[in-house]
Amino acid sequence: GSALGTTFEDEHYNDPTKIANYVEVAWSEWVPVDERIDVDDLFTIAPDAPWNSMYSSGYHLSNSDAAAILAAWNGAVTSSGQESLTGDESVGALPEGAKKTVTVNRYERSRQARRKCLEHHGTACAVCEIDFGDSYGGIAEGFIHVHHITPISSIGIEYQLDPIADLVPVCPNCHAMLHHGVSEPRSVDELKALLAP
Repeated sequence: GSALGTTFEDEHYNDPTKIANYVEVAWSEWVPVDERIDVDDLFTIAPDAPWNSMYSSGYHLSNSDAAAILAAWNGAVTSSGQESLTGDESVGALPEGAKKTVTVNRYERSRQARRKCLEHHGTACAVCEIDFGDSYGGIAEGFIHVHHITPISSIGIEYQLDPIADLVPVCPNCHAMLHHGVSEPRSVDELKALLAP
């Protein structure tokens, strides 16, 4: 997955007297437990990290260790030194649909703020200008994401929101691209400039 912002502190997930570190993540892939990188391999790839006693609040890897772990995760490097699959190989049936339990922080969004944002800005995407009602008819009338220009996760506390200045309607694709591959979201204007003509 990709982090959608920087880490922030909040109440510990099971001990309200403590503080823990969190980060919002856009998950792109889940793997079965037996497909994880083995702990012995992790020690080989990045020997300085505390792989046997990792805290749930995480551990910051050095950039070089993080790159090595990512390469191993992507299959470019394995503990046996074998090359990854090229994509030409024949692959049999793969497991899908395993049930996973995930604990995340979800920041409350105000429905009233969303309504006021859409009353002012409308329901067309501020980036690509798609209006789902126009494109798909009645089943999609009013469907749109609302993007926080300053991510709630970076604020980390309850705050007073200006629904017109702080929120903007965006389609799910543009919303993903506002956050994709960056620690702080792109602006609407930055993303507009990246759109193919």
